[in-house]
Amino acid sequence: MAANTESLYRCVQQSNAYARVATELAREQGGSTDGVAFTAAAALARWWWLHDRSAPSRVLDDIADADPAVHAARSRLSGSRQEELARWVSLAWPSICVRAQTLLAAEAIWLLSTGGAKADR
Repeated sequence: MAANTESLYRCVQQSNAYARVATELAREQGGSTDGVAFTAAAALARWWWLHDRSAPSRVLDDIADADPAVHAARSRLSGSRQEELARWVSLAWPSICVRAQTLLAAEAIWLLSTGGAKADR
């Protein structure tokens, strides 16, 4: 269990760092930062998926329900954008390493929140 706790701690640190970078990038480019809160949720969903095989989109739902910042960001996305995000996450999850996946999630989330995403990467 200690290894899992350490893994989760590193995952949270990494996702927070990426969230800060993604937020700054969005601000510099004049875009919305509403979706950036999903970055941390994406990394946590990856960790949970690896350890208990929960569906990533269900874990994202659980995190959004538990975290007011994530819930607020998610509620700003239209229903079709939320479905697009869940589909992209579910398709990409098993095949991308954690670091690349978190960066791609940050990019996809920012694009989805600004309305310019192509989810078929």
